[in-house]
Amino acid sequence: MSSSNILSQVYGILEAERNSDELTDIPISIYLDITNYIKSKKNGFGKVAVTVPEMIITKEREMLSNMSEKIMNIRLLKALQNNQENLRNLLTPEEKYALEPLIDASKRTSKLNRAIGEGRIAFIEGLKEDKTIKYALVRFLKDSSSSIGVDSHTYGPFFKEDIAVLPVDNIKPLVNHGNVQELDVDF
Repeated sequence: MSSSNILSQVYGILEAERNSDELTDIPISIYLDITNYIKSKKNGFGKVAVTVPEMIITKEREMLSNMSEKIMNIRLLKALQNNQENLRNLLTPEEKYALEPLIDASKRTSKLNRAIGEGRIAFIEGLKEDKTIKYALVRFLKDSSSSIGVDSHTYGPFFKEDIAVLPVDNIKPLVNHGNVQELDVDF
């Protein structure tokens, strides 16, 4: 894809999202397309752009990155505000990935507010103990069947090179057996 084509396409998507209260129907691969384009333009250049073409390409990459971030932020905000199940088919895989923990946080907040409003002291006091489950990002080094996490959710099956967020307590044995590599990413 040429630079003018991808810039026009991404700018058009950004403007459509800005001008609509609803999620618009965007290409499912738009973030992958942007990433691939940026990667293709990154090869061959050093860290500091020196020539005019290098400066133009650097600026182009920055613009695409900024526009894609704005698109995602606008779309995630719309999805959170509407919270309708039929919107899920309009979200890209990247947006679903980003949205899932936000929905979980919203559910937890509602649960906490209900407990406070209903005077459920046992629930509130139970939060004093560090019972919260911590999660981490892992990359699978081998295929792995599905399993139940310490949070009672089913995870998997996973295939080699899959990336997943799992409870830390479930990760330890997987690391010890060489099934996963924990990735150093802050949540």
